[in-house]
Amino acid sequence: MLGELLVSEVIRYDQTGQEQNREHEAEVYRFLRLLLQSGTSLEGYFPLIYQMGNSNLAPIVPAGILNYLVAAFGPFEYLTLKHLRRIPLTGCPGSVVEFDRICRGYSPQQRQSQLEEVVNYVFGFNSPTLDIIQSHLLVLFHYEAYLGQDVLDNIKGYSTSYRDGMKVIDDFSMDDYIQWLEQLWQQRETYSFYQNWPEHVQKAHLEIAELKQSLDLPDHVSTTVTTSIAETPAVAETPAALQFMVNAFNQPPVLPDDVGDNEKTILTVLQHYYRRPGPERVIQSLGRKTIPTVWKPLHSCSHVLRARNNGQWYMELLEKFEQRYLSPEEKELLSLAIIYHDAAAEDVGKSAEETRSAYYFTRDLARHYPKQLLDTMALAMASKENDVNGKDEQGLPEDLRWYLRILRFADRMDIIRVFGVGAEFPRVMKAQPWSFDATRLDLPPQLSCDFTSGSGNKTEFQRHLEAAMHGAADLVQVTGKPDDQRKRKYTEVYGLFNGAKISGRFEWTAEPVQRMKRFIDDNVRRKIAQQAGIIVCSDPGHQACRSDQKKGVTYGIHNSWHDLRQVVIPQRMTLLEKMQYEHDPSLLSPATQQALKQEVQRLKRRGLQMNTGTLTQETLASPDALRVLKKRGIDVISETRPYFTDDDRQQEKVMLVPGKKAKLEVEGLTPLLAGSLVKILVARGECEVEMPVAVCGAIGIAGYCYRCWFIGCGSVRHQ
Repeated sequence: MLGELLVSEVIRYDQTGQEQNREHEAEVYRFLRLLLQSGTSLEGYFPLIYQMGNSNLAPIVPAGILNYLVAAFGPFEYLTLKHLRRIPLTGCPGSVVEFDRICRGYSPQQRQSQLEEVVNYVFGFNSPTLDIIQSHLLVLFHYEAYLGQDVLDNIKGYSTSYRDGMKVIDDFSMDDYIQWLEQLWQQRETYSFYQNWPEHVQKAHLEIAELKQSLDLPDHVSTTVTTSIAETPAVAETPAALQFMVNAFNQPPVLPDDVGDNEKTILTVLQHYYRRPGPERVIQSLGRKTIPTVWKPLHSCSHVLRARNNGQWYMELLEKFEQRYLSPEEKELLSLAIIYHDAAAEDVGKSAEETRSAYYFTRDLARHYPKQLLDTMALAMASKENDVNGKDEQGLPEDLRWYLRILRFADRMDIIRVFGVGAEFPRVMKAQPWSFDATRLDLPPQLSCDFTSGSGNKTEFQRHLEAAMHGAADLVQVTGKPDDQRKRKYTEVYGLFNGAKISGRFEWTAEPVQRMKRFIDDNVRRKIAQQAGIIVCSDPGHQACRSDQKKGVTYGIHNSWHDLRQVVIPQRMTLLEKMQYEHDPSLLSPATQQALKQEVQRLKRRGLQMNTGTLTQETLASPDALRVLKKRGIDVISETRPYFTDDDRQQEKVMLVPGKKAKLEVEGLTPLLAGSLVKILVARGECEVEMPVAVCGAIGIAGYCYRCWFIGCGSVRHQ
């Protein structure tokens, strides 16, 4: 019966060239669901799918049917891109999943050959539409296939068959088609489909996974979707000679001595569970032709770091409104639980993800935290999806229930990395499939928000929550770049670029926590600069930012490290306030508002110091340069530096080097007393500096204290 249904739908689609009407579609899918749930097999009908690529005259499987087949029986290892040549990559997640899997498995030479085939589709029978060709080419461009002159010359070989303006496809003549290809290649980076292909793939994986889950397939039916989400083979199937590798990858990580919610611990966890395959996938990973930069595309390092951030500001919000007070130990362990929550994702089947991650959590941290607290937190991790699966949660202990709420909010808030940010965010979008649904955030019953209510009807809690949620959406934009349909698109307001590449960098950075903190702080700095009238400048001549070359001052911010670090964030500004500042500054504490106001006024008066760039030795020696640099707080000093001659002999040369003047600000002390304090510490051996201390009127020291952390400025924090 499954075979008859597939054949009839393939023939009908081939004759009409379109999907069935809604009524017919619903009936076909209802029948298909029943057949799949009954345990039917595709055995004997794989040739039907395989024939899609054997001939230009062969029929194709409709996109909707393909989604069900991929969910139930995928991956189809024998497929090539040619099999998918007439299936769109928009509106068909099954096609996206298979197309991406095939591209990743190809070598660079194979991808280049496939590109040459795609551009030649128009010269065969049953050519795909121009839109399909465009989407296929953009994906191949994304995977570094290129449109070289040899490809274009090959196309021109067909010119004799298309003379006198004869149409190649649609209204395109041969010359029009070649020009279109050249423009597509040259302008590829301007296409959102090219920029956001990883996000399209993530969303498609999620849609197929949820479709598969909704089918409730019997155990003996294939339960794989793709190699990255597959149910893993049993350890018994591992070749005996390779069992040692599975055992090695199954060992717990070696955590640092000071285990906690800190950089070292989180880096170790990310390296062990997110930056390599799990023991279930390690053997099959040996057959890969290339090593992926992201081992868990759906649950990457940037996702769990953003989720940790969500959990921390949400805990602060709950305390602010006296809903739940957590001990420092609870907060620390919840932050770690959020980091661990996807430790097993994409290594084991969807149904085992939560319990396996909870097991890793308790196994690794057993010697570092109280057993009862650890077990309760692990139970919350294992129960995170119980509400989705319809399990009863009445009568849960209060502690467990609150841990569940925080874990769910932290994780589910970041689903916008896949679904994007809607125009009405954060209003409820339950009626819209594959979109953010605020009802799943598991807010406390007495504080559950009506996100559709007008601004005048919102409670204080709701105002604080929504402002922070918008801040979280902004953070996703700069560290992941999902679709943003809000009226004020964050990346457009501040002249930012695609965050997808930034997301990938979280997979190899040695300071993931600091890196995420930097992005959060930079979002605050941009807002402060904007309040001071400092515009985002993209003008190469810098005319728009009112630069004063003589004073070395600019009133344009260029999203660079040099510019952003000059904007000072109030020391006591909390994480919650940082998330809220962009969208509702009135919610911040009076002290924070006052500190921000002072910084805005300072920037209005002084502007930003222009980047000096790379100065030559001749420039650094000139009196004019020395005078300008001194005004900017920069000294020029002499350093002896080694170098090698052309005949490999080591020599030394005295070089002029610019260096920022360090400032030591000690609250309540005069310059003289501050200088005396530093000298006393040095004399007692309690403060170590690289160079002799030189105290000036600004309480500056030329040096760096390893024990007191005297770096540039800030109060003395001697331990």
